[in-house]
Amino acid sequence: MKKFVAIAVEVISAFAVVLSCAVGSASAALSVENASTSAVLTRRGYVLVQSGSFKPAVAVLNNALQLNANDVNARRYLAYALMQLGDYFNAEEQLKAIAKIGALTAADYYLSGSINVRMGNNDRALQEYRSALKLEPNMPAAKVGIIELFVLASDFQGATFLCADCLKKSKDRAQYDYFQKIAEYIHSHQVAVETQLQYVKPEGQVIVSPTATTPAPRDLIPQTIQSPLLAPPKIAPIATRAKA
Repeated sequence: MKKFVAIAVEVISAFAVVLSCAVGSASAALSVENASTSAVLTRRGYVLVQSGSFKPAVAVLNNALQLNANDVNARRYLAYALMQLGDYFNAEEQLKAIAKIGALTAADYYLSGSINVRMGNNDRALQEYRSALKLEPNMPAAKVGIIELFVLASDFQGATFLCADCLKKSKDRAQYDYFQKIAEYIHSHQVAVETQLQYVKPEGQVIVSPTATTPAPRDLIPQTIQSPLLAPPKIAPIATRAKA
């Protein structure tokens, strides 16, 4: 009787091991399938973001993250879409999640800087742009972000110096022409501020408050420069089931 019980225990144990392996294999297969589906949704979300369809992009990218919470591209594009919709808090939350998964890229720091500019956190934005430049020293978007912050602070000398450096390091004619427009933007705002100061009464009352007519840098930035984070994600091929 004891021998029979021992054999029964061995059989049950062996079955438990086999069942555990089967469950593990099924879970692994499901994980791979989820990751592949997530990648497809991330690509779809990316296309929607590029077309300016931010609300649909948010829905699609959230679905991607439900399948694969570690999809860094999905979180990055979601952060960008949320920023465009004015949901700065949740955009920042996506960047925090990326930081927990791995190291932030220059594009992530640039995006964080852009979010903080929109929130009015200019000191934090400057830190984030500088962090981006530490990782990617010739990143035009981050440099333009810093130029804009200098102009907002009426530091026209700093803005002009940085813009001159950007002109010097332009990689092609299109980028050079772009930074020429940035130089015009800086000069326009400097003239506006100086003119405003001339129209202030001794007691401090402003008579005229002129505004610069040159568009702000963000309105001038070409898509490829403004959004370096929107490079197409590397999508893994969709897993196919083996035929029985």
